[in-house]
Amino acid sequence: MSKRPQETVLERQYLPRLEVRSPATGGIVDDPQLIEDFQNEVFAASGVSTPTVVLVNLEGRFLTLSALFQLVVPLGQKVRAREYGDVSVVFATPDPATRESIRALAQTYQVPLFIAPGADRLSEAEPVGPMTQGELETIALMRRLGGRVTVAQVAEATGLDAPAAANRLNSVVGKHFAYRLDRPKSAGHLYIAPWVAEQEDAPDPQHDFDVPFGMRADVKALAALQGRAPDELVAEAVNTFIALHQDELKDDYAKMAQMMRTGDSEGIADYSKRFSKKKAQAHLRNRNSPK
Repeated sequence: MSKRPQETVLERQYLPRLEVRSPATGGIVDDPQLIEDFQNEVFAASGVSTPTVVLVNLEGRFLTLSALFQLVVPLGQKVRAREYGDVSVVFATPDPATRESIRALAQTYQVPLFIAPGADRLSEAEPVGPMTQGELETIALMRRLGGRVTVAQVAEATGLDAPAAANRLNSVVGKHFAYRLDRPKSAGHLYIAPWVAEQEDAPDPQHDFDVPFGMRADVKALAALQGRAPDELVAEAVNTFIALHQDELKDDYAKMAQMMRTGDSEGIADYSKRFSKKKAQAHLRNRNSPK
């Protein structure tokens, strides 16, 4: 899995991200090759970044015990070894027997995983694997506090002093059941549970907005700070750009229209290449600019 560029300050407020993976077939699944292919796909380079929650949707699929072992244990071992960074895996299935089988495998092989009763019920995900009673209580406390907490909040809720509260939170982070985002001392580190993950590229039917994926978190965060809808913010930015570059855009339009009228295919191709080159250079500058 390729390394993702470092998140911007605004993007970090929306971590962890959510990626959904589903086997290609339904019904009873016992084909070893299918399981191996899907296991590789779960951590495929396309879309998986860190910190990330990978939700494995098993709805409508019933894996034999050997197939479930072949899928669950290797994935859990990759999570435990941090092979792909801060990645959590949630297995979602409404079938109680499958969830209990995953729980047993996670406990037997000491791998940190989550199980949920459905792909649309991530908020109900519960940890399974090598957890002490104290760590389970910490997870339950994080759930009561909304899933995103600081040491100060946990200390206030439990009556513990700050070092003891930090130890409790760092314990679940160390076991890979939560994430820690380091922030300035004045703000305090942020501890995040996997069940609060959001799929950033999921469309909003009322206020969807078309910008590159890497900018969506920034636009959403800026819109939230201003108390506005993201699509309204994007529309304003486009209108401002057009107003500032009106003459330049008119000139480009006139040139392109002339080439189309005269059938100048070579000119159109040359213009397209120059535009693509400018776009690539701008993208490279954005990636390399300090965050």
